Amino acid sequence: MGKKLSVAAKDRTRVLWLFSSSMVGSVRFAANPAAGEELSGTVQLVRQRWFKSETLNFQLERQNTLEKGFGDWDYKVFVTPDQDCDIEFQSRHFRAEFLFRLLAVIFALGLVSALMVFALGA
Repeated sequence: MGKKLSVAAKDRTRVLWLFSSSMVGSVRFAANPAAGEELSGTVQLVRQRWFKSETLNFQLERQNTLEKGFGDWDYKVFVTPDQDCDIEFQSRHFRAEFLFRLLAVIFALGLVSALMVFALGA
């Protein structure tokens, strides 16, 4: 399956952050309380869309689905459970985040190299 996280009770934890991803889709995750307790808490979605910020709050459920649009260039999901729980992602957004970070490092190294050639060549 997907990535698994443990979240402590009453602890607001960022469980997902997608930056500069134009992928449209659904973020799906399951929340399983420890020791078979009743599940309760909140899910907070914070996203930057073009020129505005938007914060949406939802009830934490055993199966959660959040939509991500094309214009969501900064997309964060926070979970605050009322009891200890495990979060298991069923969508594949974490692999895209790793690739984005790798591309950002390569781009930064290329930019530094170009600036060094320009500075030393002048």
